[in-house]
Amino acid sequence: MQNDKNHEMLKKLKEFFNVIESEAKTNPDFLDKLANVFELKKDFDTKQIATAKVKEPIINIVEVLHNDGEESLRKELELLTNDKLLKLANQEGIKKFKNIKNIDRVDLVNALVVTAKNRLSQGKAFTN
Repeated sequence: MQNDKNHEMLKKLKEFFNVIESEAKTNPDFLDKLANVFELKKDFDTKQIATAKVKEPIINIVEVLHNDGEESLRKELELLTNDKLLKLANQEGIKKFKNIKNIDRVDLVNALVVTAKNRLSQGKAFTN
């Protein structure tokens, strides 16, 4: 029972840090705040780093889920090639899909939908 709780806690922590990393890559102000927390402000220019690393995702899975729903997100994901699905999974911090030859499209789409749902529910926690 304790191992299950530990495993679940580690999963949640990993997801939490993935969200922080994703936000820091796309939001220079957020990166500035993190730099202040870690007292790194004087060591580097956070605006330059944040804008240099920003890569627009193929689609914003959280936005599509929020605006159009799960079924619409699934349809959009299913239209992508395996290569683009894998790239999107990497951009979203999903690491379990590394080899394009062994991709199970259904698993990959499901993982992206779950990731979007988790991030959307995390965002709702801050708006309530």
